[in-house]
Amino acid sequence: MELYQRLEQIIVKLRPAFSRDAPFEWFVLWLWGVMLSTQPPAITNLDFQDTGHG
Repeated sequence: MELYQRLEQIIVKLRPAFSRDAPFEWFVLWLWGVMLSTQPPAITNLDFQDTGHG
């Protein structure tokens, strides 16, 4: 639990970088989603084409 509290403290310090509340809230949601995601990175269609297979 201490880790989450520390991360929240760091995230709150980023608030002045946003001029409005809504973009900051979306940023916080995105950031937590990235940090808590357990899915491995996927191969996109563009990556597949770059390998010469598309």
